[in-house]
Amino acid sequence: MVGGLKVLWEFKQIRSLGVPLFFLWSILSLPYKARGLVLKALGESSKKHGFSYHEYLWRVSKAFHLPDFLPFKIEECLFQNPDLHEPEVSRFLSKTYGDLFVDVGANLGRYTIMLSSNYKRVIAVEPEPNNMKHLMRNLLQAGISNVKLLQIAISDIEGYVKLYLARHSGGHTIREGYYDNYVKVKSSTLDNVLRDESKVDLVKVDVEGAEWNVLKGAEKSMHKIRRWMIELHDLNRKSELEHLLKSKGYEVKWLSNKHVYAWREKL
Repeated sequence: MVGGLKVLWEFKQIRSLGVPLFFLWSILSLPYKARGLVLKALGESSKKHGFSYHEYLWRVSKAFHLPDFLPFKIEECLFQNPDLHEPEVSRFLSKTYGDLFVDVGANLGRYTIMLSSNYKRVIAVEPEPNNMKHLMRNLLQAGISNVKLLQIAISDIEGYVKLYLARHSGGHTIREGYYDNYVKVKSSTLDNVLRDESKVDLVKVDVEGAEWNVLKGAEKSMHKIRRWMIELHDLNRKSELEHLLKSKGYEVKWLSNKHVYAWREKL
């Protein structure tokens, strides 16, 4: 039943985007896509030459003075689709199952929604207020009721931290040096969030450069976390991350250039 509701949710997203807006964005995104094809033909990575597709969306929306709800709606339609965004990670995680999945940096809910039928319970953590509002709406529209929402930042301290605001919904971070504008949000550690849990089957971490803070605040919980999927933003620290995870008893596999999957057979 939940799977059918998720399909209905995806249909509603496309339908709510509307044919005019769909064609408008298709036209506006042509320069970015063409640029990507040229760079690919030259053997270059588009990520080394400019900004991401997320940021392109929000820059174009600002340039054409589109109201804020429209880029959010486009994000929900385009970037929540596992076949279009992070497909290798999506395909891999879609085959995981268990009792508890913790989504650290849930954003608008793509992994939360995608894996909600694979796990008995989900804890979705998202600190940014607008993202949380859209995440709540998406879960409601999808008819999903096994998700606990936490509007906090996961870090290595208890209290409040500065959440620096990016130009698009997926770039907010507590790591300093990225952006000027910020809001103060409540902060907690995974050790505190998971204090009453005896076992965690999967923790996904996508926190725009603050993954080391998350890991530091999870030292007491490592023994009960079976699997991790971590997006690493400083690729110069890949060997450091591998060493840390292996020292805690995990096997390590890179699902993409920046996504590492760590697991152990038994807790």
